[in-house]
Amino acid sequence: MFAHTLVTEGDLIIGSVIFAAFGVTSVAVNAFAFDDKGYAYLMTVGARWRQVLAGKAVAGLVVFVPLIALFVVVESIINDVWADAVAALLASLAILIAGVGIGSATTVLFPVNRVTPSGGGSRALAGALLGMVGLLVVGLLAAMLWAVLGEVNQVVP
Repeated sequence: MFAHTLVTEGDLIIGSVIFAAFGVTSVAVNAFAFDDKGYAYLMTVGARWRQVLAGKAVAGLVVFVPLIALFVVVESIINDVWADAVAALLASLAILIAGVGIGSATTVLFPVNRVTPSGGGSRALAGALLGMVGLLVVGLLAAMLWAVLGEVNQVVP
């Protein structure tokens, strides 16, 4: 709803990036965690770790890329802002990819043992906070780069 309000006010790019950021935080944080049944299943089927972990990392993109594309198309239709549609889609995809990368890195740096009853709650919290801060830093750096490139385009035709 917040993202739609931003688009209604005339900024499809920022609205779609915020929609992507809200979505990626739900799937990227602690992406490689296993509960006891999931871990037992993985051990019994003999799947390769690399393929399983790559699939878990990409699963969020498989879900959110069509949602982002749908969001951009619907908002472009509703608000008639087709000129920004491609840039909004690319910026949103960049946030999704950065979020999955940051989520994967924090999962590796702060693994959570879901098999034991203790669960590693403080470690999970540290990883989640680091992931959110990382995504915020990447977003701010991207916004600054966007502003600088926008200024350059206005000065140099």
